[in-house]
Amino acid sequence: MLHTQLLDQYLRRIFAQHSPGTARLYESVLRRAHQEIPVGVIAAGEDELEAWLLRPGWSAKTRDTYRCPIVGLHAWLHRRGITSYDASALLPEIRVGRTLPRPTTDRETERILYTAAHPVRLWAWIAAYSGARVIELTRLDREDMQPEGIRLHGKGDKDRVVPMHPTLWAVLAELPPGPVVVGRFRDPRQLSTRCCVEFRALGIAGGIHRLRHWFATRVLDKHGNLRTVQELLGHSSVATTQIYTQVTNASMRDAVAGLPTLAGESSDGAARNPAGRAHPSPPAVELGPAEGAPPTREAPPGNGRRRAG
Repeated sequence: MLHTQLLDQYLRRIFAQHSPGTARLYESVLRRAHQEIPVGVIAAGEDELEAWLLRPGWSAKTRDTYRCPIVGLHAWLHRRGITSYDASALLPEIRVGRTLPRPTTDRETERILYTAAHPVRLWAWIAAYSGARVIELTRLDREDMQPEGIRLHGKGDKDRVVPMHPTLWAVLAELPPGPVVVGRFRDPRQLSTRCCVEFRALGIAGGIHRLRHWFATRVLDKHGNLRTVQELLGHSSVATTQIYTQVTNASMRDAVAGLPTLAGESSDGAARNPAGRAHPSPPAVELGPAEGAPPTREAPPGNGRRRAG
């Protein structure tokens, strides 16, 4: 079988088992690698694959993204007995630094929600108050939205229901039946590009995904429960949720200020100072008679009683 036919067969399997966005990514990466590697991506050994993956000019994140389709393809070729060994097994792991969260500020969020052009404004309201992903926006129908919650159709055909915010319901209640996103914007890339253009016109960098960061950060800042944020965002791992959240300076100050003040006592009842040592008791001081006061009379020996004569 020709290498191109093998690649087509593998990609048909990917499109059947993965979301359209993931499948398109695999197709783009593998067809590019097949064109740029002299022997093609199917016949390439570990040296050719590593040379292509570590070419200059790509960030670590890009290399890590491109590595996954390469590994998947060659593992499949080896399992099928088409190749005698898995050429991707020795590819180096790509270390990607932790991605910093980039939520919009409250002021930026407000500017988007009240001044962005339609339909970006509608999409922004949903993203900001439900934490919806771009692909979830493109799959959303009016029937998915009720006063109690909004049903989001996430990655891997996993649905979740996010409680409805009253302000968001006021925006959505009068929408007509049918899909929320129509036309060419049903393509997540088209929707993302349209939002980036609109945000840039408002003087705001980035795209609509930053509103998902804003949602996560504000929920965490309000309730402090990372597991709750994880469920609302639809993450399978809480480690992923940490990328989407930003601990604000105010929340850190509140967290420290909220610690109780403990005034412990030592075993002998003496109060302890912050260094952990018992405060020494002041030495007893015998006070003599005040200057000019009459001398005190000494008590008689015994119990002080005079014997009867």
